[in-house]
Amino acid sequence: MTTRVREAPDERKVVVLSLSGGKDGEILLFEPRLISAGGIELKFSGYECDEFCWVIQEWVCELQPEAAVDDAAFRVGYGLPPYPLPR
Repeated sequence: MTTRVREAPDERKVVVLSLSGGKDGEILLFEPRLISAGGIELKFSGYECDEFCWVIQEWVCELQPEAAVDDAAFRVGYGLPPYPLPR
């Protein structure tokens, strides 16, 4: 999920929230507004363009938990030694 400024089909510059991947390719929500954020859910409203027609949409995005990573793997991922150095 990313946001950026983009030119709309009617040549205006607007903020766009985009979701890429999946079977539909990239999905765009123009002029997104965050309605609520709580727990593992984000809710947005905005406009989608279907050819020459604008429709109001509401997106509910559920955050997926990340797999647990042990401390040593986390440190190695950032180029640090796997165990803290003694002080």
